[in-house]
Amino acid sequence: RSRRNDAANGVESEPIRMAALLIQQSLLQNSSIVLVSGLGDSMVPANLLNCLSECLANRGERVLLVDAVDHHQSGGPAKQPLSDLVENTASPNAQSTTDTAGTKLKTKSSRGLCDIFSAAPPDVADMIQHTQNPCVDVITSGDAMFPAEAMASERLTQLLMDCQRSYSLIFVAGPPVSCRADFQMLAARADAIVLTGDNRSVKQPSSPAAIRDLIELQAPVIGMMA
Repeated sequence: RSRRNDAANGVESEPIRMAALLIQQSLLQNSSIVLVSGLGDSMVPANLLNCLSECLANRGERVLLVDAVDHHQSGGPAKQPLSDLVENTASPNAQSTTDTAGTKLKTKSSRGLCDIFSAAPPDVADMIQHTQNPCVDVITSGDAMFPAEAMASERLTQLLMDCQRSYSLIFVAGPPVSCRADFQMLAARADAIVLTGDNRSVKQPSSPAAIRDLIELQAPVIGMMA
């Protein structure tokens, strides 16, 4: 049965639990970085990452989800962007607005990963937003385009290192493997790699070549979720 379909049904599905257990057992150190990317040009479903994160949080992990996809360059908003997982009322770093009755409301922060490449990058705490699970947080991709070679930036490396002090597991939702340069730059930072895909993306010409590259590089691929 498709694990992607199981993800839509919630974290209690056996395949999702088994996948979360495999990820946890495959990591050799605390504060690990797990790159999750789709084969071909497919995007990683946010609900899949959410369910995996919920399972791992239930197993004692403190999880951060980082959206490292430039959705402007990918042709528009993601089908299920990680920003959908953010709990508006829970984020202490959210911007305040006022309703018609004069009551202050909290909204999602506009700070995202793209902002670390600006002339005045924000503090890490100002980018982190909360989900409904107190052990799962999110850094969205943000509103602006990423600069060229953003995935090779020392600022990104430093951000991940800073986050490793507070989280036991960091899921990086990476660009699809068809974006070979960006994908490989993120893969070089990862302690583990999980691929996702469907029948269409598996058959795309870029997929076999990407898998061969990973084998040749001895990249830490621990599985594929189809």
